[in-house]
Amino acid sequence: MKSIQLLRTVAYKLVEFSLYNLAENIFRHIVNLRSDEPQSFRDLALLLQESNSETKNLIEISDLFKKVIFGEWDNCYSEIEVTTLHELNCFVFQFHQQQQILNSIDNRLLRHLPVDLRIVMVWDTNDTDVDLHVIEPTGEECYYSHKKYSY
Repeated sequence: MKSIQLLRTVAYKLVEFSLYNLAENIFRHIVNLRSDEPQSFRDLALLLQESNSETKNLIEISDLFKKVIFGEWDNCYSEIEVTTLHELNCFVFQFHQQQQILNSIDNRLLRHLPVDLRIVMVWDTNDTDVDLHVIEPTGEECYYSHKKYSY
C-alpha cells in the first residue's frame, strides 16, 4: 500500500480502537516511506507515548520528538516544532521520574506548561484551509480574524 494518506488514516483508526501494535507497524512503515515529513516521526512518537503503559520506549519517544524539533524540514511544515516541543514537554512531565529521559534533553527546552484544553489540528493534504472557531459559554466567538475576546 503506497498511499500515505490511506496508511495514516488506517493507523489513526487502529489507535482509536487501541490496536497499538498494528498501528505501530504502519507508523514505522510510514517513517520509512516519508522520512522527509516531520509528521511521520511525530505520529510514531505520539502513538508510542499513548501505548506506553510500562515505561518502555521512553528514549525512542524522546528521540522522535527531538528529531521533529531539530530537523531541517520544508517550509510547508513551519511551526510543527512548536507543537512538538509542547508535546515533548507533556511527555517529559508525564514520565519525569525516569531520569534517563531528563538526561537526554537540554534543560533549556523543558518548561511545564499544563493546559486545561489543547486543540491540535492535523491534515495531510496540500492546499487545505482549516478554520477553528471556538464559541465561549457567553456566546462570543473566537476565530482567526477575531483573536481577542473578553474571556
